[in-house]
Amino acid sequence: MSRETPEARRAGLLARLAELGRSTAEGSAGLRARLRRPRPPAATAEQLALLTQAAGRAAKRQAEMQKELERLEAETWVMAKRLRKTESGLRALLRQEIEALSGEAPDRLALDARRFSLMSQNEEDGYVLALLSLCGAPNRRFVELGSGRTGGNSGLLAHSAGWSGLMVDANPEATPVAAARFGATGRVRVVTALVTPDNVDRLIEEAGLAGELDLFSLDIDSYDYWVLRAMTACTPRVLVLEYNDRFGPEARVTVPLGAPLDRRRHCFGASLAALEALAAERGYRLVACDSSGTNAFFVRQGLAPDLPTRRPEEAFRPNESRRADTMGAAFVDELRADGFALEEV
Repeated sequence: MSRETPEARRAGLLARLAELGRSTAEGSAGLRARLRRPRPPAATAEQLALLTQAAGRAAKRQAEMQKELERLEAETWVMAKRLRKTESGLRALLRQEIEALSGEAPDRLALDARRFSLMSQNEEDGYVLALLSLCGAPNRRFVELGSGRTGGNSGLLAHSAGWSGLMVDANPEATPVAAARFGATGRVRVVTALVTPDNVDRLIEEAGLAGELDLFSLDIDSYDYWVLRAMTACTPRVLVLEYNDRFGPEARVTVPLGAPLDRRRHCFGASLAALEALAAERGYRLVACDSSGTNAFFVRQGLAPDLPTRRPEEAFRPNESRRADTMGAAFVDELRADGFALEEV
């Protein structure tokens, strides 16, 4: 019996290895075929139509829910605003009760103690009523430039006291609301217009309010100084003028007439000192700024003689929401460095 040569043994081993590789590959392929998931059948046209309808209903429902959420947010904002005004009125009543504990008559000259808000933006309603009680209001007439939706600082007089007057605002979405609220009686004229030095007297005269007036309020976040300077059609007993608190209490500056305005950068209107100087030229004296740091109150010379006259640096108050911001000369320098023009008056 002949012995197997090394070459033959090597050839046999190689053949067995090749056979083993073929059987292993075939087994793996079969296993993969058994484990592979079958492809799902393609959706039919009917199924696609059903899915499309379901997606449309879901999108519509989502849009309805979003609209309802926006409505609820708007109602919440209105309710919060009403709550703030109710709280303001209750605080005013509380202050009166505290004063009554002393057994003495309330100090009619303490204007801050009279502040409250029912229709005004801040608590101007109380200041206005207190000043009119001191200065008198024989005409029961007002001009409100920058009335917004609520009638500004004259809304309470028009709505609850039967006053006659003019409300002007540049926002075409605000004036219809004001007209619906105040214009039904025919005593209040509501006009959509951008107030300028060129048209301020015409607006007042066309409303039949030239001459003696009890209240004049100016809040247009624009060229307020130049509008007041140009206004000669009426002679109010009380002036309410919004000042730009970012200019500080001492600088006598205003945005030049025709220069670009930038409300985001608070480049509009005029400083308290500039408005005080102009009002003094017109025969008015500064008596207070409201607690929010928004408006300054002036009375005509000869009226309310017991009410002290205040210098701008005495009466000035910063806006409550901007107490940490740069103010005064530093802010004026910032605006000028950014290319904004300001005029000293």
